Amino acid sequence: MATMGGYWDALSASALAGLEGCPILLTDGSSLSSQTASEVKRLGASKVYIVGGTAAVSSEVASSLKDVPGVKSVKRLAGDVAVNTALKIYEEGKGRWGKTAVVATSETFQDALSVSPYAYAKKAPVFLANASTHTLDPQVLSAIKKGGFSRVIIVGGTAALSPQLEDRQLKGITCKRLAGPTAYETSGAIATWCLTQGMSAATVGVATGASYYDALAGAALCGKSNAPLVLVADGWTSNVSGFLKRNKNSIEHVYVFGGSAAVSTSIYDSISATLNA
Repeated sequence: MATMGGYWDALSASALAGLEGCPILLTDGSSLSSQTASEVKRLGASKVYIVGGTAAVSSEVASSLKDVPGVKSVKRLAGDVAVNTALKIYEEGKGRWGKTAVVATSETFQDALSVSPYAYAKKAPVFLANASTHTLDPQVLSAIKKGGFSRVIIVGGTAALSPQLEDRQLKGITCKRLAGPTAYETSGAIATWCLTQGMSAATVGVATGASYYDALAGAALCGKSNAPLVLVADGWTSNVSGFLKRNKNSIEHVYVFGGSAAVSTSIYDSISATLNA
């Protein structure tokens, strides 16, 4: 459960959702909507994680979740800043993670969301870099080094994540950086790379990169389907069209997350035309 009021705390949530095999639901920060409460009940959830502090998801929401029939446990994972919330998520799953860790910036949401299906499917924790220094805070670096990871995937260019990550901080650990000139091209690069890591192009997710709501919720479905997620926006469609063209013969389903205000009709039609060409 994450707030609709800000993306920061939720950036690392997909990895935990992958460990638990669960979806990510959004809530208003101050109160639990009837739709969200109904979905928790429909899912038959007995345990709910709240990602973020009380400024993001209030105590009232936590209390309301405890009143949903079937819910036995509500646990909050929160740090004073997003970097430390991500660390709390990692610590919650300790002992269950895979051998790959992911590092993304906490300054923007696009790169972390693009890699979220991989994090879900491969049980790869997502650590966040400091938005001011573009490097890893000491406590985060320590967690990665002690975590027994055989490699670290860095998502985003050097403007978002300093080259010090590979050159100094993570020296001795195999690192791979996935990046493009823009967040949309980075998204395409991540999706293409995912197909080399055992993920499938049979299903592809598409969401707007202009806001985070749809991609955050859709990332869990993509991860469960072992499918990549590609971000789009009006004027930024070459990444998704190129990806779809290259993998057209493998694609069976495309999920477009969000209404026409998020992913425009012209983009939707372009996706259909590319697949049917």
